[in-house]
Amino acid sequence: MTRNFNYELVMPKTMDNIPTMLTISETARQANMSEYCVRRLVKQGKIKHIKTGIKVLINWERFVHFLNEGVDM
Repeated sequence: MTRNFNYELVMPKTMDNIPTMLTISETARQANMSEYCVRRLVKQGKIKHIKTGIKVLINWERFVHFLNEGVDM
């Protein structure tokens, strides 16, 4: 009895689902905003972020969604 498996369905895609994480300065540069404005959004809790030591990382896709819609996903 032989079974055929479709491993493409079982295995996760390699890099498709990894979010783009940027520092505050990188996010500000990409969005053409001041670092102060991005820091203020982080401090006010309007955008979700991850703090790694002293660095703050922001998910770029969620940040763009926030800028377009006015709310974080």
